[in-house]
Formats: sequence, structure tokens, C-alpha cells
Amino acid sequence: MKKSTAEGALKVAITDDPDAPRVFLKEEDFKARYPWDYAALTERLRKRYSDFKATEKYHGVRKRLMGDARFSMSRFLDPGNPKSAKKDFFSPQILDEFDKVYTRRGVST
Repeated sequence: MKKSTAEGALKVAITDDPDAPRVFLKEEDFKARYPWDYAALTERLRKRYSDFKATEKYHGVRKRLMGDARFSMSRFLDPGNPKSAKKDFFSPQILDEFDKVYTRRGVST
């Protein structure tokens, strides 16, 4: 999922449409797009916002955003076993949504 300004570059969108062409991400692509797990996301939010606390408010916003592939993706810990546990990973784009909810440190309003 690399951006390109080349004239012939293809546009790509994440969708749950079963008729859409399938694209597979390499491990490096996935980690680049979703670099943070729950702990890393929570720690970044603590450092970014003066009024952040890991309360029901945070968990409600996070869970709502997890339904959008722009912000979050779940992975099976054992990819070959669909019954294995999952782990959620988050994109830095999710910060834009939390900016609407919390007050950034050092930013006057």
C-alpha cells in the first residue's frame, strides 16, 4: 500500500465486497500500515493528549474505529488456524479521529 504519483499507478481501496479483486499484503506492508498494537496505541494517546485516560470513553471510540480498515486490522496469531486468538493492530491515521475527542498537549484552543 504505497502511494504513487506515477501516471499509470493503480488506485486501491480496502473493502469487504466479496466480488472485489483480492490483494495480499506482505508482512512488511502490514507492519508499515498498522504498526501499533493496543499497548502502543494507548501509550501514544497518553503522551499526545492532556485529558486522555483509558476509560470507557476511550474504549468506546477505539472499538467503533476498529470496524474501519483505515484505522485497524485484526490478525490471527496462528494464520493457518481460524480458531486461534486474534490481535488488533492500529494505523497512525487513527490519531486524526482521537484528535476530535481529546485535547492535544501544547495546542491552545
